[in-house]
This record gives sequence, structure tokens and C-alpha cells, in this order.
Amino acid sequence: MSGLIASGSECIDVGVTFKAQMFFSSAFCNGDYSVYFSGVGGTDIEFFNSDNDALSLSQLCNLFDFCNSGDFVYKDADKCKGIRQIKGLRRMYIREITAFSDSDLPFVSKIICNNFVLLKTIEEIFKICTVQRSDDDGFIIQVNESGTNVNIKFKERVFSQRELRRLIFFFTQKGKDISFFESDLCKDLWRYDSVFLVVAVLNIVKISGNSLDALLKDIPDFYIKSETLDLKSKDCQLAEKISSKFTCNHRNGSFNIKADDGFVKVINDKEKDKIKVIASSEKMAVSEELCRGFRDLLSGL
Repeated sequence: MSGLIASGSECIDVGVTFKAQMFFSSAFCNGDYSVYFSGVGGTDIEFFNSDNDALSLSQLCNLFDFCNSGDFVYKDADKCKGIRQIKGLRRMYIREITAFSDSDLPFVSKIICNNFVLLKTIEEIFKICTVQRSDDDGFIIQVNESGTNVNIKFKERVFSQRELRRLIFFFTQKGKDISFFESDLCKDLWRYDSVFLVVAVLNIVKISGNSLDALLKDIPDFYIKSETLDLKSKDCQLAEKISSKFTCNHRNGSFNIKADDGFVKVINDKEKDKIKVIASSEKMAVSEELCRGFRDLLSGL
């Protein structure tokens, strides 16, 4: 970390956390990269880009070469004296997930998680959302240590993270009136954050009045493909470009488009000058084609 500081990078310490919360913190602070230390004594290190994708060995080598060449040095590097600590991001993370949630959410019987920090965070979020607890006939939530994968068990049926993501994607694309998705930072959380995923699903179950099984029976098996474009655009310009080819509804920089054979969500990240395209279809090849099509459509902005 001292090497990054010496080259002029602004480094932020978000404290003891789990990977999904670190991704949120990186997005909140508009970070370019995030570094996750784990294992005994923090000896295991992982690097991620702003899309929360792990950097490959070749990408890491290119990054280190870039730093060593001196190209990474900022003109104000001498002003970077140390690591900035922002421990309050945990509270912000909880606030973003709970701010638009309904109350008295469906019964949860048990939470299974080997990460104490993550388990404590989930319990606090459930308390704020007044998730009802029951020893019998409730959901059993199982989350991995990183907070990036979850499944929900109800009786003998286990719902995978892929099914839960499919449910959320369907509801957001169909323009369902669920206030839980109003938060700007929550627009993209469902792709990687299991805590958000669980609370979102509990909101959908309560508001729809249907069981998870019944909800998923009516939803096609979506395949999702996403891509991030380094483009800068105003919402009005983006709306004009998309509307020239498709009918769309948009709100607060998020555009929902119904194509002939799938759905597309376009998110205008004005802080990072990036546009995210998320395509979904019943066939992966179609999702990939939709992604390519929108990349070509928006490249002229």
C-alpha cells in the first residue's frame, strides 16, 4: 500500500469487512480498484477493477509495469501522506439496503454464515427491516463468507443465487412498482451482493403475496450478459439515442428496454463516465448479441 501512496494514489481503508461490502464501498467512493486482504495475517490478496471483476495475472503485471514506469505518478503525489480511514461506510452500506425496504418481511428461520462480521451485518439489517423470525416454516438463508453467493431454502426446495437474480431482473425490467430499487447505489447491487439480494427477494415475496416457487414458475430462464462502456453522456442524450431504435422507460439514469427477444438495462454512471449495459434473454447467444448491439448503438455518443 505504501507503494501506491508514493505514486500518488488515494488509498482508503474501509476496515474489517467482507467482499460484497468492499465492492459497495469502492463504488461509493468512486474507486478505480479495490484490494481485499484475507487469510491469516492478511497474506491472501485479491485485486478487483471498478466492475468488481478480479484482475488476471496478466492484468496485474500490466498494472505493476504501469506503476513502475512512473506513468502512474500524479502531480499532487506529495500531498498523499497516508491511508484515509472511512469506517462509517458500514453504516452507509446498511442504510442503502434498508432505506427503501418494506417492513414486516416474510419469516426467516435461520441464517447460516461462517463470517461473524457478515452475520452480524445481516442480523442488523433484518432487525431494521423487521424481518419476522420463526423456528419453523421460515426461509433458511445460507451465505458464503464473502457475501457474494447465497441460496434460500424453504422446506425441501433450495433456490439458487441464479434463480434469485433472475427474479429480481424480471421485476426490475417489467417496471414493477417496488420502491426497494429506488436507491441509486442499489441499481447494480443485485449483480454481486447477496445481502441485498436476500432483502430484495423478501420484499418481492411480501409485495406480490406469492411464494418464491410460484413467482419463479412464471419467469423464463434468463441468461445475463453485461458490459461496461467508457462513455460520457447526459441522460437526455442517452434517452434520445436509445429512443431512436427502441421504446424505453427511464428514471434517474437507469433505462429499461424491451427488445424483440429479451430485455436490456442501461445504467448511466455519470460519476465514472461509464455506461453499463445488462442484457437478458432466454438464450445466452441472444444476450451476447443484444450487448454487442447496444455497444455499437451507443458508441457514437
